[in-house]
Amino acid sequence: MNNLLAQAEQAAPGGLSGIFGNPIFMMVIIAVLFWVMLIRPQRKAQKEQQNRISSLEKGDKVVTNAGIHGRIEKIDEKTVMLKIAEGVIIEVEKNVIVHVEK
Repeated sequence: MNNLLAQAEQAAPGGLSGIFGNPIFMMVIIAVLFWVMLIRPQRKAQKEQQNRISSLEKGDKVVTNAGIHGRIEKIDEKTVMLKIAEGVIIEVEKNVIVHVEK
């Protein structure tokens, strides 16, 4: 029986077992899976964050990554002035804003 298997493998080199047994092919498959499952979603999230930051306007209600809720009073190049209570205005970086309500 083992002799028959050895003869069959010699008679048909390559095939699917040859392709899937190739370490280079497996590395390519792993790299593609890594890109699809990790890198692509991260880039999509970064693009959404950039869109969120670029669409900020005075008067928008926002939430920061620290959980601070406020209304935008002033927008600078890299920072935003948030009114978090009556008479209380804080300055935060634009990139800490995670949620925007128009």
